[in-house]
Amino acid sequence: MSVNLSTECLLLLVESHRIDVMLVLGIGLLKLFGSACRNEPAETLAKFDRFTSFLFSMIDSCDTDSSLLGVAVETVGFIGSTAHGKHALEQQCKSSLDLLLLKMCRHLVCR
Repeated sequence: MSVNLSTECLLLLVESHRIDVMLVLGIGLLKLFGSACRNEPAETLAKFDRFTSFLFSMIDSCDTDSSLLGVAVETVGFIGSTAHGKHALEQQCKSSLDLLLLKMCRHLVCR
């Protein structure tokens, strides 16, 4: 129960901009967000829509560190590893998912 409360507090701090997202963002926070989304994907993606947008903007950005980029893509995959997660991503992040898939295809073709 305390883990869920801690997750909620961290995500609320990021959402409310009381702390700078770039200072806090790291591999652990991305994984934490993915874990929170996996339990209740539709509710979490809707509640923290700015963090969700930030996650997809990291994937779309050319300036993102490669280790963070990998974890960001992995986080989206982790969220979508359940039927409920796939449905939530499809409903709430359709255009971002389309861009992610296009970017992955381009990356594979260029190699």
